[in-house]
Amino acid sequence: MNYIETLFSEIHKNLQNNHKDNWDYERYGEYKIKHNTFKNRIIEKLQIKLNQKHYLNFNILFKNKELISQFEFLFNLLNDDKSKLILINVLLYRIFGHKKIKLQNNEVYFKEISNLEKIKDNNKFIQTEFENFKLYFFDLNNLQIPIYMYFTAIGIYIDFVIKQYSYFNDIEISASKNDIVIDGGGCWGDTSLYFANEVGNHGKVYSFEFVPKNLNIFRKNLSLNQHLCNVIEVIEKPIWNISDKKLYYIDNGPASKISFIKNEDFKGETETISIDDFVIRNKLEKLNFIKLDIEGAELNALLGGVNAIKKFKPNLAIALYHNPIDFYNIPKFINDLNLGYKFYLKHLTIHKEETILFASTN
Repeated sequence: MNYIETLFSEIHKNLQNNHKDNWDYERYGEYKIKHNTFKNRIIEKLQIKLNQKHYLNFNILFKNKELISQFEFLFNLLNDDKSKLILINVLLYRIFGHKKIKLQNNEVYFKEISNLEKIKDNNKFIQTEFENFKLYFFDLNNLQIPIYMYFTAIGIYIDFVIKQYSYFNDIEISASKNDIVIDGGGCWGDTSLYFANEVGNHGKVYSFEFVPKNLNIFRKNLSLNQHLCNVIEVIEKPIWNISDKKLYYIDNGPASKISFIKNEDFKGETETISIDDFVIRNKLEKLNFIKLDIEGAELNALLGGVNAIKKFKPNLAIALYHNPIDFYNIPKFINDLNLGYKFYLKHLTIHKEETILFASTN
């Protein structure tokens, strides 16, 4: 596939779309229509009069030329056409928005989430401060998965049904039996429980989570799954490129903010740990899988894990969606290690969140 040809082919295919069903109300609330400026209303009227509906869109492309250029590097690096097409549409979604570009089969997406809503216990939930989310009790034995947890239907769908941190196409990139896994960004324990179920009793999941409100829910979910408690070890430190550096934070669950400068708002305090130092301090003899979804700190975490990555060549599942530049910086960094990694891409939602880069030397 050619980058520019594929880009313009997808633009041509989607340019006249005006999707009404492509907004995630649960995640973002009611869609608010932005009022056009006087200038935009004049342009719109001129376009209608002159029948030049494509004109403004090419202006939008010109304004996003740097972003388009950044995505080209990853496009040429990806190892299959499926991943390349996903990347193009993720790019176009970021440029044109939800009315033009669909990233999923929405009928299937909403139907599956609706089905999962039916298996939650409406009488048992945890009220969070994060966007007023309610985490309901789920018995995943209904899905033939021996896990109990407080979570959301969409989270269950993404983590356990379509398996956010596993890639299946011509190649399988996933955590397997007896693997050692680093779970960067444990949050409420969902991904750790997923990995623990995959690796089994003779594997190990080291889950990094330091935010107290997240840890409270994490421990609650862990207590519901005694059969996996020995598999998961919670590390109450953030992963960074260097260890033992003081970090301050505002505790707001998944929306917590961090700073290396202490002030009256950033009252929480912890210390960083690098992957390389963690491997040395814990005398790890193998490392099979690294997952990083840590709110934009993914590249720094990788920088602090170079020696471990070179030594063990683990499979990688790295979130790219927090910063647009990460679609360039992260794959370039991994590729420049010259370890023979091949790259694949997966996108899990109908909006711009949850784009995961997979890399494997197999």
